[in-house]
Amino acid sequence: MERHCGSGSGAESKAVVSFEAAGLGVVFIGALRNNAEAVAHELQLPPQTSVAFGLTVGKPDSSRSTFIKPRLAQSQVLHHERYGAPNEETAVARYDKIFLGRVVS
Repeated sequence: MERHCGSGSGAESKAVVSFEAAGLGVVFIGALRNNAEAVAHELQLPPQTSVAFGLTVGKPDSSRSTFIKPRLAQSQVLHHERYGAPNEETAVARYDKIFLGRVVS
């Protein structure tokens, strides 16, 4: 039996392209790793396996508005040699304002 490790070596990206080509929408669920043992138990995964990510697939509801979740600028999250970014507090405050203004309760 062949065994693989890692996140699929790009297999997830190929799956997404295929789903989207078929008119389906997808959303990655990276938070499954936050409680990997509980997820593995719930899915009844075999021993020595783990969840790398989740992927929901479905038909998008065109009547609901959507948006792409904002991200911090690369200059704020890419660090060289040491942690810290210029104007970090200002950038995070700007991100929070944008993100919190878009979140729908």
